[in-house]
Amino acid sequence: MTGTGRITYFTGAIGDHNNSLKLYDCATKISVDDVSSGTKVTATNTYKNKTQYFYKQSCGSLPSAILDIWTDGTTYPIKDITTGGTLDNVYSAKITHKAS
Repeated sequence: MTGTGRITYFTGAIGDHNNSLKLYDCATKISVDDVSSGTKVTATNTYKNKTQYFYKQSCGSLPSAILDIWTDGTTYPIKDITTGGTLDNVYSAKITHKAS
């Protein structure tokens, strides 16, 4: 599966199947890409050509994104692939994974 769009952050504590979320966990868009929990997702900032890996542990409506990355409010896992600061979203991104 491949998708393009925006990557954002979310702060919920519990994912699918009542699992506790941790850094590098992510949510996929339920209406487009509801793969199994634990699936490794590759996120690439197409503007900077930088890649980072996350693990699908939740899914949601994601009205303005293709991938939502969990944060504890102090650590921002996509900071290395954003185009600006720590809190920035990735506006030009591609995600890929092998469906499980």
